[in-house]
Order: sequence, then structure tokens, then C-alpha cells
Amino acid sequence: MSTHRRTNFGPYEDEALASVPRLRRWLRTVVQALALVALVVLASIFLFPLPAHAGRSCEARPPTPAGIARSMDLAQHTAQALDASGARVVLLARAGPVVRLKI
Repeated sequence: MSTHRRTNFGPYEDEALASVPRLRRWLRTVVQALALVALVVLASIFLFPLPAHAGRSCEARPPTPAGIARSMDLAQHTAQALDASGARVVLLARAGPVVRLKI
């Protein structure tokens, strides 16, 4: 029996620990350490979130003639597709920055 460890389990704890292979004890320790690290990382992510940054800047830029031409072509193709579909109601959505034309 080991003299440096005192538990309520007596000498049977040393026998049980000695029966577990050293590799398995080492792997258990590594898995517990990794679980602790993952827990700390997840807790830090939720407790101290970083601000999100969008992929585009908020600078106002005047539209280019090529961009306006692409927009008009898209509008024409959309109108033709809607007319050909025969639909009576259309839900049309748009994503992206708002472009204001100065005329």
C-alpha cells in the first residue's frame, strides 16, 4: 500500500489502479485535459464574443455605367420571366447595398 495517499478505499484502490494499463490512464488524462480546454474555449467564446465584421465597407460609391447596365438587364430579364410565368402575385426581394442614382 502506498503511504503518500490516504483514501477511504484502503489498499484496494492501489490494486485497482495498478490493474489499469498505463496507456489507458495516460489516454484518460489526455482526454480529460482536452475536454477541459474545449470547455474553457467554448466558455470564452460565449462570455467574450468578438464583434462581427461585414465583408463590405459602408463607403458611398457612385454607380458605374457597367453596373447600371447589368442592373437594367437583370430588371428586363426578371420582367420577361414574370410575364412568361403567368403569376398574379410576385414576392420580389433584394440583397445588397442600396444604390441611389443622382439624376
